[in-house]
Amino acid sequence: SEQLKAVFFSGEPWLVHCATRAELAAAAKDEGAEALLPAVVRAAAPRLPDEVRVGVLDCSKKLPSGKTTLQRFKLDGSLSPTLVLVANGRAPRQVTSALLSKHGSSSALFPTPRQQAAALVSFVAAAIEPRVAALSKTEHLTAHCLRRKLCAVVISDGELKGAAARTLQRLLKEYRAVSFVTVNTARYDFSLSKLMPTAADGAAGGKDKGGKDKAEPRLLAVRSSTVGGGDKSSKEKGQQKMSVLAKAHRDAFSLEPLRAFLADHVAEALEMKPLRRLPQIKWRKQASASDGGGSGSG
Repeated sequence: SEQLKAVFFSGEPWLVHCATRAELAAAAKDEGAEALLPAVVRAAAPRLPDEVRVGVLDCSKKLPSGKTTLQRFKLDGSLSPTLVLVANGRAPRQVTSALLSKHGSSSALFPTPRQQAAALVSFVAAAIEPRVAALSKTEHLTAHCLRRKLCAVVISDGELKGAAARTLQRLLKEYRAVSFVTVNTARYDFSLSKLMPTAADGAAGGKDKGGKDKAEPRLLAVRSSTVGGGDKSSKEKGQQKMSVLAKAHRDAFSLEPLRAFLADHVAEALEMKPLRRLPQIKWRKQASASDGGGSGSG
C-alpha cells in the first residue's frame, strides 16, 4: 500500500512498533493506536529528533508479494516489543537490547524505563543521521551507489569544503532516499568524469594549496535496477546484472538548482541515459598523499 511505501521506502525516518491484529482492533475501539506504543517509546517520543515519525503497523499482514512485513524485511517477531527503525532509504533495523546497550542502556539485569528510553533516543538520533560515502575504489561505488535505487555522485577536485560542503550537508537531510557519494578526482580516476559538463572555474570550489582556483564540484544522478531474476547463487553473492541510468547536473553547484534537480531525480522525472558499461574508480598514481580522499561509509 501507499502507506507502507511511505514508511519503508521514502527515506524519511520512522520508528515503527509491530502490533498484532488483535491489539490493533482493540485500540481502534478504545484508546487509539497511541495506546499500543510500548512504555519505552511513549517515554522516548518527546525527546526524539523532530523529523522522526512514530507509527504502529500490523507486521503480520500479508503484502501483495505473499510475504508479511516481518518476512519481507527479515524481522524477528518473537522479540517484544518488536520495534523497527527505518531511515535514509536503507534496510530497516530492528531495535534490540544489544543495540541499545551501545547507546547508554544500563547493564543492569532490569534497566529502568527511563534508562531504556534515553538509550532509544540516543540510538535513533545516531541511526537517522545521513552520511556520505567517500569512494576510493569500484567496490565502494557498487556497494554505496549502484546497488541503491537512487544515487548522487558528487565529483570534486579535492575534498569538499566551505559552501560546497555546507550545501551537500543540507541536501543529505532533504533527500534521504538518495544515496550520496563523493569522488575526489585529485586522487582517483572516475570513468565518467570526462563525460561530465565542464564546471565553472573557481566557482564554489575554493583554492588548492598553490593558491589556484579549483573548479566547482559537479553532480551526477544515477538510477540503478537489477536485470532479470538471476539464479539463487548470483543473488546471494550480489552478482546480478544491473541496468544503470545517469544524468549530469549542468547548473551551478548551489542549493536551489540542486534541489530542483534532485526533486526530479526522486520523482524519476529526469531524462536519463543508459550506461553501456558500469562506471569504475581507480587510484591515480600521480596523486600525492596530501590531496585528501579515502573511504567512508554511510
